[in-house]
Amino acid sequence: MPWAVWWSFAPQQLLKKTRGKWRATQLPAWTPGGARSGAMGGSSFIIPAKAKNPELAWLLYEFLCFKQPGYSAVYGPSSVYPGGLNTSVPSYTPARKADAPLFDPVAALGGQDLWKVTVDAAAAIPAAAPIPSWWAKSVDYLGNNVQRLMEGDMTPDDVIDDSTRKIQRNLVDRA
Repeated sequence: MPWAVWWSFAPQQLLKKTRGKWRATQLPAWTPGGARSGAMGGSSFIIPAKAKNPELAWLLYEFLCFKQPGYSAVYGPSSVYPGGLNTSVPSYTPARKADAPLFDPVAALGGQDLWKVTVDAAAAIPAAAPIPSWWAKSVDYLGNNVQRLMEGDMTPDDVIDDSTRKIQRNLVDRA
């Protein structure tokens, strides 16, 4: 499933009949030797120019994002997320240690170690990589095929093969 790290909420909370049958993996490379993952989403943090306590806002942000106790509190087990917050990974590279997971393997993904999959994928994203001009149009192939998968009309391998072929032919090679 593309965007699996954040999409993993679906088998955990919505797809009860297929819980445990889903897995995450890296995407196909669109060019030989190219990246097999990408940054989808993300967020921004701002401190308004007229903030009452901008220094305190920065200290909170710095703690939550760049200090081990902070990012462990955000991503680690809590009363809200007993196995940890597993729908994203920290943007701060030192927080993404493959051998020091911040969340547990995901039962709804068959016990898969989603932490390892996602930190390996994050490490492979080229710095300051632009989003290709054709990216938004890929949903016409991949998104439609994922819908067919969910309806039982395609297998995961069919989705990957057909989407890859059509995206390569109709979008990448024409860009």
